[in-house]
Amino acid sequence: MRPDPGVARRAGGMAGLSLLIGFLAGWGVSGGLRRTAAFPGLTGRHASGIQLTPAAARVATGLKCACGCPDLLLACDCQNVRGAAEIKRYIIELIANGRSEADARIELINRYGAGIQRVGR
Repeated sequence: MRPDPGVARRAGGMAGLSLLIGFLAGWGVSGGLRRTAAFPGLTGRHASGIQLTPAAARVATGLKCACGCPDLLLACDCQNVRGAAEIKRYIIELIANGRSEADARIELINRYGAGIQRVGR
């Protein structure tokens, strides 16, 4: 007697689904899923290689790059003069020298102009 093809198909589908769930669970436990799904602006590390502290990332959140590109500062990694890399280094310097986050934002606006503020702020 031959097995019912519908039963065999369902069993194969369940086995494949189990493998997929196991793969995703292992990927999640190992941290691979978190690294893949992380929003770049929230991790503090950018393609320019500049590691922002949590305080520096909060200062940079919502600001635009001053080089004239349409990107937000946290998403931009340009090396232009007055660009994202320069501004991020300046933020790190301000925070390291004991400036508060509010004072650091004021210094950024004084140095790079009000144009770095996101519209609506």
